[in-house]
Amino acid sequence: MIIRDLLEKTQRFGELKKSLAPISQKVLTQNLRELEKDGLIIRKVYPEVPLRVDYRLSELGETLAPVLATMHEWGEYYKIERKLKTNDLHV
Repeated sequence: MIIRDLLEKTQRFGELKKSLAPISQKVLTQNLRELEKDGLIIRKVYPEVPLRVDYRLSELGETLAPVLATMHEWGEYYKIERKLKTNDLHV
């Protein structure tokens, strides 16, 4: 879900947390650190008060866009198929 959100635009920690609610700060931080370590996202810290941190996809992370799009398409197909099968059972 983090990658999905970052495909749209660069986001700050608070934006991601709000979008992914009810995720905890700890879990979001752990996931962001892992994605950064894996080279999928880039974390940029601005030396401001209060501290500002932006997250964006790396070039490698952006290569996941077609994978996520295909998964989304399959999910939509699956929902339709399940609905058709459920309706067939009730006829």
